[in-house]
Amino acid sequence: MSPEWGDIDEKIKQMSRAKAAEWESHKRQLLSGGRDDIVAAVEQLVDIGVREGSYGEATTAGTRAREIGEEINRSGGFRMMQEVHKLFVLALFSKTEYEQAASLSRKLESAWHGIGSWLG
Repeated sequence: MSPEWGDIDEKIKQMSRAKAAEWESHKRQLLSGGRDDIVAAVEQLVDIGVREGSYGEATTAGTRAREIGEEINRSGGFRMMQEVHKLFVLALFSKTEYEQAASLSRKLESAWHGIGSWLG
């Protein structure tokens, strides 16, 4: 690996650690504000995605991801779905590498397609 790639790899790792720390900060704020429902939704989505590697249609992971998305939409609409997705991406960095986080983010967007105003 060339020195430039080593530098890039280290910067990505630093960014990932910062994003994971940002999730922990948001998580504490949400829990202290009584929003354990949001924390639970984010953590379920992360656990499912990391374990299954996808949210494919006609899979248990895809079905559960859609159910969570529908619950979020019912309770807070599109804006809440956006916020949960943002937190989901941050939380992924505490569980997985950058590439898998980016991939799972896009896969969740697709799984939520058609829920409320969400267009994946």
